[in-house]
Amino acid sequence: MDMDPAEFVARNYPEARQGLAAAGRTDEDLDAMPAAQVVLLYVAMRYEQARDAGLKWIHVPYWMAEKPAELEQKRLADDVKQSEAARFPTGSRATRRSSRPTAGRPSTRRT
Repeated sequence: MDMDPAEFVARNYPEARQGLAAAGRTDEDLDAMPAAQVVLLYVAMRYEQARDAGLKWIHVPYWMAEKPAELEQKRLADDVKQSEAARFPTGSRATRRSSRPTAGRPSTRRT
């Protein structure tokens, strides 16, 4: 997803506000936050939910966790299809790395 961060915030703000309100944030709290903060908190919340859903089966023997873990993966995939905010903006210009090494730090790239 190659999207300007401001565009990402504008497109996802209504869903993020509704999701945080459903999670217990008050309207006063949400009104006091910049739109980017609301979206970032919502994306972080969604990430933590997805992470926790996957990790809860890690200590269960495979033969017991196989079906529930598959159902959880399907639910998460469906959720990502329905919500743009669930697709973390990893390809956005804000997170894209430069092809040049950072000054003062040796390059880890192999030539």
